[in-house]
This record gives sequence, structure tokens and C-alpha cells, in this order.
Amino acid sequence: MPCSRYGNWKIAVIAGITALVSGTSSTATAIDSPPEPLTLQAALTYTDARHSRELNSARLKLESVELQLDATRALKHPELQLLVTGRRSDRAQIDALSNLDDSRATLRLVQPIYDFERSKNQKTAAAHAVKRSQILLANDLQARRLDVMQRYFDVLNADLEFAVMNERMTISFLRFNRMREETDLFEQHAEVDVSAQESVYQKNLVKRQQAGLKQQETRRFLAAAMSRNPQDTYIPRDLIMPDLSSYFERELPEYEVLLDMVLASSPLLAAADQQIETARSK
Repeated sequence: MPCSRYGNWKIAVIAGITALVSGTSSTATAIDSPPEPLTLQAALTYTDARHSRELNSARLKLESVELQLDATRALKHPELQLLVTGRRSDRAQIDALSNLDDSRATLRLVQPIYDFERSKNQKTAAAHAVKRSQILLANDLQARRLDVMQRYFDVLNADLEFAVMNERMTISFLRFNRMREETDLFEQHAEVDVSAQESVYQKNLVKRQQAGLKQQETRRFLAAAMSRNPQDTYIPRDLIMPDLSSYFERELPEYEVLLDMVLASSPLLAAADQQIETARSK
């Protein structure tokens, strides 16, 4: 970007991603279309509503794992067994073999005493599996929101880039037009100079057209990130820049510090740790 404050946007976005994502509710009611002009909060809410079906599938997997945990917790509970055996004696048999009972009903109360910590390990493995499913569900939701945030700021940057290129194209055209008029009226400039200025104008015109195409492209990418349903025809038009003034003065940490923070809070690494603990318990 030609202005340094445009570059500060990306710094502010990186610094504010966690706060913006965590400040958005994970549940949202279904909405037909977000408001215009579009805000980042409305875009995230719309995303939650449109992706609720896919998230429900992940939640069902989590509930399935939680049911397995409940089943393992019940392994040490007392178990009441009722056994009913129906048998008919054959009167044609000799007396020695006809002394069998015709039927039998048995009521048993079984209480496990010790299983060499097998049930304890099963319960621990199931608990780690539940924790892993919860982490992956939260990570999936955050990944969708971060994708929408990235696409949102891509649109804002594309709009700024178009404004800059439009201004450059306008200035170069005015200069070219003035030189052409001065040459036609007063022969003030050489033809080679007029042609050079026209070349500058044509280049800026092409860049302006490319910036306009980028505006449309980034909006389509944002719409696709907000709703993965190909039948949705919603395309955002006007976007509002979020208030990130509180992040402009913040300093980004050094790379090593930032790397340690990422590794310490990575949901994928946390899910992998839970998977390892599950395997150990099993």
C-alpha cells in the first residue's frame, strides 16, 4: 500500500484476531442475509448460522464420545442379573436322568471388586477422547471465523487499492490530457513526451481495471467463506472497517516469543497430546 497506515491494518488485525474471535458467540440464529453495510461482527454471526449444520455433525461426534465415557464409568457399578432357564423333562427317560429341574430362575447381584485398573484406564482413555473432540470442535469453529476475518480484510484492502489506483489513473489522465491540449494549441510539448505520458496513463488504467476485478474477486471469496452453500447468491457490497485503534500502539512480540506462544496454545498440538494419552491408557 502506498501509505504506511495501510500496512498497520495487518498488524492490528494480527494483534486483534484473538479478541475478535473470542468475543463472538459460538451460537447464532439463522439469518437470511447480513445487514448492509456489512460489519465484521455481522459477517461472523452469519457464518455461524450458515455453518451450523456442519458444526452439528461435529457436535454429534462429541456426544458419541461422551456416551462412550458414560459407558466406561458404569463398568464398576453393581449389576443385577436375572437368568431364567426353561426346560421340559422327558418322562420316557430313566429315573437317573429325569431328575433335572423343569425350569429355573436365578437372580444375581454382581459387584466388580478389582480388575487390575482396566476399567480405570478405559475411563481415562474415554475422558481424553472427549477432551480431544472438544478441542477439535472449538478449533474448527475458530478456523472458520479466522478465514472469514482474513477474507473480510482482503476486501477492505482491495477497496483501498482500487481507490489509490483510481486516483493515480485520474492524475495521469489529467496530465496527459493537458499536455495533449497544450501541444495541439501551442505546440508546447514534443510528440514523444505526449506519447510517454499517454503510456503512463494506459498503464495506470490497466492497473485500475485489475484493482476493480480484485474487488469483485475478494467479495466472492468472502461470500464463499461466510456460506459454503453454492445456492446462496449473497455477495457483500459495502464493508465497514472495524475499530482497531486500540491495537495500533501495541508492539508485536519477537519471533521466538511469538513462536512459544503459538506452540503453547495450539489446539492441534493439544488435540494430538490428548490422542497420545488416549493411546497410552488403552
